[in-house]
Amino acid sequence: MDAIVLLRDDHKTVEQLLKEFEKAADTAARPDAPRDPLKVPSART
Repeated sequence: MDAIVLLRDDHKTVEQLLKEFEKAADTAARPDAPRDPLKVPSART
């Protein structure tokens, strides 16, 4: 897999997480979202 593909996949993942975070109507649900993107599970680790 080339680096550009990995970067694009990671970008899509972060965008999806951000959309889920923004959709959370209840702000109490937001603390459950990862605060550090580096802690998001990765298929490459």
